[in-house]
Amino acid sequence: MKRILYILLIMILSLSLVQTLFPFSTGKELNGYAAASQNKPSLTLRAWLNGDYQSKMQQYLNDSCGFHNDFIRLRNQIYYSCFNICPNETVIMGKENFLYHMGYIDAVNGINYLGEDSIYRKVQVIKRLQDTLAKRGQRMIIIFAPGKGSFYPEFIPDRYLKMQQPHTNHATYIEACKHYNVENIDLLSWFVAMKDTATYPLFPKTGVHWSRYSQMFVIDSLIKYFTAGTYCNNSFKITSLNPKDKAEGNDLDCENTLNLIRRMKTNTPLAYPEYEMIIDSNYHRLKTIVVSDSYYWQIFHDISNTLFKEGEYWYYYHEINYTDSLRRYNMPLSIDSVSRFDELKSADLIIVMASDCNLRYLGGDYMNNGYGIIEDLNKHFFGENNPSKHSKQITNGI
Repeated sequence: MKRILYILLIMILSLSLVQTLFPFSTGKELNGYAAASQNKPSLTLRAWLNGDYQSKMQQYLNDSCGFHNDFIRLRNQIYYSCFNICPNETVIMGKENFLYHMGYIDAVNGINYLGEDSIYRKVQVIKRLQDTLAKRGQRMIIIFAPGKGSFYPEFIPDRYLKMQQPHTNHATYIEACKHYNVENIDLLSWFVAMKDTATYPLFPKTGVHWSRYSQMFVIDSLIKYFTAGTYCNNSFKITSLNPKDKAEGNDLDCENTLNLIRRMKTNTPLAYPEYEMIIDSNYHRLKTIVVSDSYYWQIFHDISNTLFKEGEYWYYYHEINYTDSLRRYNMPLSIDSVSRFDELKSADLIIVMASDCNLRYLGGDYMNNGYGIIEDLNKHFFGENNPSKHSKQITNGI
């Protein structure tokens, strides 16, 4: 009996070697960030002596060993099911299987708070840009998207809430926008206000973005916002809710990065609506550029060429995404491949949208983290690399 068990063990251990040498199954691909797969490194004297060959070969063998993806999923499932340990260090497992990213927890805790002076300074610049663009017949709007931490703070693990600070970037931004009369849409406060009355969750347990259901509310609100005063009969109607017991698509984007064998149990139905959007033929659609984080991905295809005209999505101000008249997605362009100021000058409407997680970049003068558009336009119109310290006086641009 021992000999049979020993032989079976050897056979099982040998399967990985056989799969490596003669691959017959690659296994289900892993989700989330992964380093680009490398080809087998070439052995040269120089690479051997400086250790480059050894490190690359170690990485190559690790990534190409038999059943690599399956073993990772098995390990992750054991961590989660047996020890309640989150197998992805970038994901925070909250109460009742609510998943978060740390940035959204930091946002509601005020850990990355920029300070009143910094935020008021940036909003003063935004106001000056709005006034300057208005004189050119253009419009600029700031949209504050919600974050999962701010929407569901009650499911954040208690150990993180002990770090909570008295101020948040979102609250100070709203105060500053009121002070300088900056046109903005505060979706975060609106989401929190309707949290207890929504029929289905506005945020899924296993995703970090707003749910497909709540995206319908956002689209409806944007249609009403931009239709107001036009005397056009634009309308949006949900024709079917299609409730489902299990999350689909982007509603489980966070769970996917855990790379488990079995789906997490959530016991929370979600809605996947079908809708009808009617845009009046007399409605003057605005050529629009939206600079945003990943929250706009969810509604980009729905409104880029319906509510807006030639609606472009400048993802983190790095990548230009656009669709054709049939809402078919085209390959993205690097922002460096176009004359960005010529593009911005041709737009009727410029929208800058950020979830509360990314407001630290909107107000922090970080050129490489998504919201360099404010700094670029400020330098273009006023020759300033960085906004000066804010004051209670407002100097309108020319």
